[in-house]
Amino acid sequence: MYRIREVDGQDDDVVDTLTELHRLTFFNTAFGPAFDYSHWWPALHGTEPVAFAGVIASTHACNAGYFAGHGC
Repeated sequence: MYRIREVDGQDDDVVDTLTELHRLTFFNTAFGPAFDYSHWWPALHGTEPVAFAGVIASTHACNAGYFAGHGC
């Protein structure tokens, strides 16, 4: 069963998990997002983190953002 929940991007353990998922997805070929300035939802299969999605504020448009989704 999968479980998805919003997490605190300022929690060090959460940032470590999201950073590792990002690394496993992109193999260090893409810059990691600033997890502490966005909203994030990891997906867990049992207790294992397997994917994540986020909403990141746009730097080009006021009151806008984009979805960022990644899975392993």
